[in-house]
Amino acid sequence: MAEVSDKIVSILESRVRQLMFVCENLEKENSSLIDKINEQEAKYHELETEKKELYAQYVNLKVAKIFDSNNEEIKEGKARFGKLVREIDKCIALLNE
Repeated sequence: MAEVSDKIVSILESRVRQLMFVCENLEKENSSLIDKINEQEAKYHELETEKKELYAQYVNLKVAKIFDSNNEEIKEGKARFGKLVREIDKCIALLNE
């Protein structure tokens, strides 16, 4: 009977060691996965910040483009107005003759 109980204890000890080994490996894998998750979260936040900065630059460029196009339109308008004034001056000069 002592042999049987020694055998059972030996098998139980062996299985407990195997279980502890599997548990240690799973803890290491879990730790590794947690580290990877933290790295990915850091990358995500970095990319999110970069996205916000790029969007702000995009908006600024859109505004600058609007002002550029308005400046061109203003210049064209001034040129047309100047041309009209010169034509009116010519007409007034012709009427004064």
